[in-house]
Amino acid sequence: MSQTLRVAMETSLVVRACRYLGRAWPQSCVGRLWAASEMFWKAAPGTSKIVSALARDSCEVRFWHNSLFGKALAAVASTSARVLSGAASAAVRGAEDSITFRTARRLLTFARSAWAHSRFAHLVTRASGVAEVGSPGREAALVGLYLAAASFLPTAVNTVGAFVLLLLWAVTQLAASKQVLITRTHIPVILLGVAACAATAGSVTIRGSLPALVLWASYLAVFFVVSQWVQEERDAWFVSAAWVMSATVVAAVGIKQYLSGIETAEAWVDVRMADYIPTRVYAIFGNPNMLAEYLTYGIILSFVMFLVLRAPLARAAMAAAFIVMMACLGVTFSRGGWVAIALALLIVSALKDRRLLVVLLVALVVSPLFLPESILVRAESLVTLGDSSAKYRLTIWTSVLRMIRDKWLTGIGLGPSTFARVYPEYEIAGTPAAHTHNLYFQVLLEMGVLGLAFFLWVVLLHMRDALGARHLGSYASYILAGVVAGTLGQLAHGVMDNIWYSPKNVMFFWAAIGMTVGISASGKRDGKRA
Repeated sequence: MSQTLRVAMETSLVVRACRYLGRAWPQSCVGRLWAASEMFWKAAPGTSKIVSALARDSCEVRFWHNSLFGKALAAVASTSARVLSGAASAAVRGAEDSITFRTARRLLTFARSAWAHSRFAHLVTRASGVAEVGSPGREAALVGLYLAAASFLPTAVNTVGAFVLLLLWAVTQLAASKQVLITRTHIPVILLGVAACAATAGSVTIRGSLPALVLWASYLAVFFVVSQWVQEERDAWFVSAAWVMSATVVAAVGIKQYLSGIETAEAWVDVRMADYIPTRVYAIFGNPNMLAEYLTYGIILSFVMFLVLRAPLARAAMAAAFIVMMACLGVTFSRGGWVAIALALLIVSALKDRRLLVVLLVALVVSPLFLPESILVRAESLVTLGDSSAKYRLTIWTSVLRMIRDKWLTGIGLGPSTFARVYPEYEIAGTPAAHTHNLYFQVLLEMGVLGLAFFLWVVLLHMRDALGARHLGSYASYILAGVVAGTLGQLAHGVMDNIWYSPKNVMFFWAAIGMTVGISASGKRDGKRA
């Protein structure tokens, strides 16, 4: 009877779960902190006079260890560790033996096998350059598919997906016991997250800022997961290729809108230019400027991938993607988007092949000969500032600067609700606005001067990581050059508009930052090993 009872207890779910938790305890954050504190306490007597005094035989420490309460607490801690280890061990074994887990694993294996042997998959891998660079890891493939799908999914679904990715990372991290990548860029990112929390706590409408705080948490989750999972050259290439493909599909939707003559909101077109600009496309983003910002990364990544690839099919695919996205960018008639991509192309050319600067200069000189009159008229307004949108922004910026003057230290809080509540008090001449039309004003107004400082700190480290990774392989170095050029182009666009008004664009921005962190950190480790 006792033998049966013992076997039943050893095979029970509770005991198995306790065994698993016992194994997981040394690898957990709390367990590591506990072990670190023990190591510090053991090493401290030789280096600290205070701890040495406390550790003497006559000290109260000895009394504590010999006291009944101290012994009881030590026994509880030891028992808890064993219970947690056993529980964690049982949970893993139980999950692996479950019907659901085995069924999901078989379905995934079948799907991967079917995809690998299909002709379409072979064509896609060749056209995207994956066949030339190498297949990605499972985690990086998941990130690439998430970013590709995020372009078409609602914000709520993307937010949930970001947290699911973070949860999957935590589970795989616990199972594999891998080292967590923490770099200097993570410091200002964490501080920026703290600033977002503080801005929400001090918001003029906390209820209105809470949804924005959840979005910020999802952005930083994407940054963290991408920095952990996208560290190898082949991983970065797959993510970039998926990014380009989805952006090309979005651009094709925009071109279809232009050809079908989709109706344009009056607020998007100056009445004096209505004869030249029949419509402004927005694809699935609802706003031409947000679409133009989204296309910046896709265009510049397709450009650098075309430069570095050698396979004719892959180069042709990237050239086609570049042309489609550039055509769509043109018919958004977003001057900020045009400036952003022009700057990004100049930066990439300066970083990778300065002979391209001559090509770009020639293209700029001859462009008036073949560009439509509508684009030329729109581009001319960049210099003259004679259209209504320029005057509209200047009026808004005047109001916003007055708001910043009063709220520069703490900001007004996250989200459009706070802006809608405070802006009418400073509005000039009945000029309504949904945001500041300037990225830097928006960050400063929402999170105060510290929030803006942390954001600029992240940008500077991003540039340093990308530009300092020139020793990496050709594919990785070109991807990083494209990412940093796209980021700087978007930041230039941010002078003229709040490019973070679209949550999707903010998520892609932080994905780019995370990819740069992961690749550059991996390159530094490989360099040290060599």
